[in-house]
Amino acid sequence: MGNSNSASKEAERARQYGGIFVQLNNRVLVPNETVSGTIYLNLVQDYPGSTLYISVLGDERVHFIDRVAKHKKGRNGQRKTYYVDVHRRAHRSILNKSFPVYSWGNGGIIPRGQYSFPFSFLVPQGLPGSMYLCRNRAQGSIAYSMEAYLQPSNSNIPKLGNSMPIIVREAVIQNIQTQQVKKQEKIKTCCCCDRGVVAFSTFFEKNAYAPTETARASAEIDNSQCKNKINDVVFSLEQSIVLRAGAHSKVIRSVIKSQSLGGLEAGESWIGDKLKIASIELPPGQEGSFQHFEDGQEIKDDPNAAGKLIPSSHGGIITSDFFLKMELRMDGCLCCQQYPSATIPIQVYSAALKPIELPQAPQGWNPVVMNPYTFVIQIDPGMMQPNQMMAMNQGMQTSQMPMNQMTTNQMPMNQMPMFQPNQVIPSDFVQGQQMNQAPMMNNPTTMPNYNQPMYGQNMYSTQNPYQQNIQMTNYQQ
Repeated sequence: MGNSNSASKEAERARQYGGIFVQLNNRVLVPNETVSGTIYLNLVQDYPGSTLYISVLGDERVHFIDRVAKHKKGRNGQRKTYYVDVHRRAHRSILNKSFPVYSWGNGGIIPRGQYSFPFSFLVPQGLPGSMYLCRNRAQGSIAYSMEAYLQPSNSNIPKLGNSMPIIVREAVIQNIQTQQVKKQEKIKTCCCCDRGVVAFSTFFEKNAYAPTETARASAEIDNSQCKNKINDVVFSLEQSIVLRAGAHSKVIRSVIKSQSLGGLEAGESWIGDKLKIASIELPPGQEGSFQHFEDGQEIKDDPNAAGKLIPSSHGGIITSDFFLKMELRMDGCLCCQQYPSATIPIQVYSAALKPIELPQAPQGWNPVVMNPYTFVIQIDPGMMQPNQMMAMNQGMQTSQMPMNQMTTNQMPMNQMPMFQPNQVIPSDFVQGQQMNQAPMMNNPTTMPNYNQPMYGQNMYSTQNPYQQNIQMTNYQQ
């Protein structure tokens, strides 16, 4: 609380010099895309400093509670077991880069006036996606922010700055495609009695989704050679989140949603026009709820995050993975076997951010527009995961553009989006394009008939029930 009050007081002191505001055309950053924005600076008096900076910050934080067994001897000499809560914490910096956008060089004084600084940068590869978790006695976050500020000439001068949260959407998988899983499993019950064979084939419509999209899959099952009935066939979306703190880790597994397709009797089959189609609508995503937690903050479930989908992310101390699963829940005891199932990993994108409230332009807003400034964000290889480094080495540039030089000419108003006097900046300027849906094929409403036998030369149907121009990967599990 003390740090928060100090920052608030410094911001209040800085207002005597004017205001600063940083704006992006899109606050959802996608790797390998160029993002542009503008820093607006309104100084009502000279500021003791010389340089305008823009910084990009990102880090991971983990805090979870372990229940640890302890032992002690009782009065009678017998050993007793008791349990204590042990807090595990970890922090990992992903980005901490600052770039000098402009230097006045006026002997440590920035003259009063109105300024506009357009800038752009390439979003690097290898950044883990933004996410926030607070449940099951655990907290975890991967969060990013951008700040524009004037560096004061001494510590007695308050820093004039403006910070905004940004979302990083993890790199899209290379091939968004339909995937097929086909399997044949021997079923054994108590005392390892052979009950026959069940064969099944599942087409998963695709392997990447955005929040609120519908995931679909087909189930073709031949239970004609099995003496056990199938009590239920269940299609589910599952998630696994792993938090790491040193040598300790916490795994949170959950079934996000599921759909029951019903069961099959022994000797029955779902083949051809009897195959079943399952669908699950993904929950809404964490729109704008990415945040960090304070060290020492009590860990309890966040009611604001309930029912919100935590996206896929692969950081150094936090990973979030999703799976689609078609499971055959067989009748009887299966002798420690798991239920036959078809599973594929999928990617779930982060949701779009809610627009931020934009300030009103000052009276008579007519800024000096500086030359555009371009910078390159370089990621320290030590901050990346091994599977990200190859892509990083192939795609990143290593040079930084030189610092802007002062221009006294004003750019015509029709060439540069900027504040208008006494008006709020239009919301469409800050939002830009948003990915509300993962790239996908046409959603099927009906399925073609299957006329191929499950056994014999064609053991499984090979026709893709979804759009044919999507590449199909055949997973053998």
